[in-house]
Order: sequence, then structure tokens, then C-alpha cells
Amino acid sequence: MRVSYNKLWKLLIDKNLKKMDLLEGIEMSPNTLAKMGRNEDVSMDVLKRICSFLQCDVGDFMLLQAVVSQDVTKHCFVFVPDLETYDHTITDDELVKLWNISDDEWEYIDSRIKEVL
Repeated sequence: MRVSYNKLWKLLIDKNLKKMDLLEGIEMSPNTLAKMGRNEDVSMDVLKRICSFLQCDVGDFMLLQAVVSQDVTKHCFVFVPDLETYDHTITDDELVKLWNISDDEWEYIDSRIKEVL
């Protein structure tokens, strides 16, 4: 799984905030902000402070993206809020719906997969 903070940058724009406002508002280091700019993992503490500062949930600003193969079906562990983790084989279309992946994001994932393969 890869993390994407693209929703965070959009949320900041919607709230008329700049990255520096976030940095100062949650007392985050510039290095952490840079990591987020590169879609790298950051600590849970940082994520909780962002939630508090923006009055939102983690899912409102962060997206976990599946790194998938070219196979039509994938064998995944899926987390469903308010239920439990279950083991299930799903199709590409189900992945798109499950992780709310836009067509542009899906094309990007496909292009990255092709680069790796």
C-alpha cells in the first residue's frame, strides 16, 4: 500500500490554507511536510494533529493506494469500517469502488505498474 496526501492539499485549498499554515498550526517540522509532499509515511501523531487542526478524519485527507499487478483479480485483505478485516478476492472495478480511486489515479497506478514490470 502506498499513501497519498493529494486530498490534503485539496482540502487546504478548500479551506483557504497554505502548507505553511498547516506546518505552523500543528507544529510540524519542515522535514515531515517534505515527506508528505513526496507521499511518504509520517507518524500517527502527525496524522492525529492534522485531524484536530482541520477538524476532519484521516480519510478526508489521506488515501491508501493499492499497488497491484496486471492480474484481473487480486487477493487482498480489506478493512471495512464498523465491520472487521476480511479476506476476499476482488476485481479491478471493485478496487476502484472500494478505495474510491479516480480514473486519473487509476491510470497513474497502471502506468507505474507498467514501469516496474
